[in-house]
Amino acid sequence: MPLTLAGPDGRTVDIYPLSWGFYSQDIGLPGTSPFLIGGTWQLSLPPGGAIGPLRQTFYLPPLVHFANPESLTTIHRSADIPIAWTSSGYSAHDLINVELWNGGYTLTPGATAVAVACTALAQSGHLVLPASLLSQIGPTMRTDSPGVLQISVNPRPSSFTRFVTPVTGAADMPVLLTYSFADTLQVVIR
Repeated sequence: MPLTLAGPDGRTVDIYPLSWGFYSQDIGLPGTSPFLIGGTWQLSLPPGGAIGPLRQTFYLPPLVHFANPESLTTIHRSADIPIAWTSSGYSAHDLINVELWNGGYTLTPGATAVAVACTALAQSGHLVLPASLLSQIGPTMRTDSPGVLQISVNPRPSSFTRFVTPVTGAADMPVLLTYSFADTLQVVIR
């Protein structure tokens, strides 16, 4: 029996179990309008199955996007790189992760990493990738293998939505609900 996910604007999707008690689904396709939007959502499962009934509401923050993508197409490792996003709609429970990967799987001469990452409170609206961190990764080596800069919003682990749902003939089952939204750019690292 599927879980039904209903959004703040009436959109719904059924999520089928991958195995007993484990539901997971990527929603939306690249290049299409996002299915998940910020607002209050509801997860429900009707009675009659081994799990449920269930009716749980939860809040999703807005999707995250780079506010300055045009200034991020070329990354110079010798300079601090400011990263900005719109901060409205986020709570103290939301974190922004920024990751930069040079597109390689092996270290280039002088490099100590192929990727770096920084985390900030989503409400801040900005962070800086410092040159001291950027200098640890090598440059992108080939034009057919660009680097990747990704910004994502995730809840603090202590803020995951937790609840229990009844299980027929057994103890209640704990449920953990989390989310992650991302925006990605292809970049050249010099």
